[in-house]
Amino acid sequence: MFMSPASLKGQSNRRLYPLGSSRKGLAILLMLVSVVIVSGCTSGGPSTGPGVQILQWEPDLAQVDSGEHVKLIFEVQNQGTEEALNVFSRLSGIDPNDWAPISPSTDILLNDLLPFDQRTGTPGATETDIYDLLAPELPEGIRQTYSPTLSIYYTYRTTASKQITIVNEDELSVLAQQGKSLPTQPSQSSSGPMTIQINTPGPVRAVTTGFTGFKTFPIQFDIRNIGGGYLTTIDDHTFDNKVLMSVDLPAGLDFTTPDCEALRSGDFVDIINGIERKITCEIQITAPPAISEQKNIITFLDYDYRIDRTTQVEVHGTGTIRGF
Repeated sequence: MFMSPASLKGQSNRRLYPLGSSRKGLAILLMLVSVVIVSGCTSGGPSTGPGVQILQWEPDLAQVDSGEHVKLIFEVQNQGTEEALNVFSRLSGIDPNDWAPISPSTDILLNDLLPFDQRTGTPGATETDIYDLLAPELPEGIRQTYSPTLSIYYTYRTTASKQITIVNEDELSVLAQQGKSLPTQPSQSSSGPMTIQINTPGPVRAVTTGFTGFKTFPIQFDIRNIGGGYLTTIDDHTFDNKVLMSVDLPAGLDFTTPDCEALRSGDFVDIINGIERKITCEIQITAPPAISEQKNIITFLDYDYRIDRTTQVEVHGTGTIRGF
């Protein structure tokens, strides 16, 4: 079952993606640059990737003595085609009391990251920062390897478009008699950690005779996690496995069930094990064309995401701290 998006209310400190007409502007851009997005690269230029990526996470010194300063350096980049919002890093995998003081803290608020620019080939924004720690106390002669983990949290959006052709039943019969067919267009999706493919039959026959009404046809939304990370909730840093999904249907098309109709205003959808989910709906043609029409179905996924990377530091005990 879909869930109410009421939990988004009151999160005034968070940046969210715009709704309404501005979302449609993003969808138009998606269609204009579909070659770049679908292929994942530009000729001779940098490639796109699944959202924010950790380019570097390593200590300035791989081996240190107890009590020495250690700098853990990281660099992240937005390789997707949407802006990354609410970006911050979190240090884990080590006891902060043993490595105290940690500067600036275990959490570092980062800037929002602009996306890869498909029109100019400009790479997405990068951000670099440093954790400054003090190696823990160990007895002399003891060597211990530690594995600090960097987690990057951010809010992201995936946009997908599917162009369908709706044909009057009489026109379709004429085309069939002439041995002609209408082209079908593949689903297109922006680059991010979550992808969505929209599957529909094509072309769709619009019934204009009889008492039973106009034609209905199925549509399937295939959502997948390809970013190597986890759906999460930024506010409490827990695994969430949900996305806020919304569907813009063009005029003349309606969903036939309440669950699917709720997607038009935005509804939370559970992603099974945080990996994938297929949603099948039925659409009714409420205004058949005189001959044929091409219509675009636009889908948006909004979600919080987390990626991790681990590095290693070997600490040599000196036996000179606290009487060791």
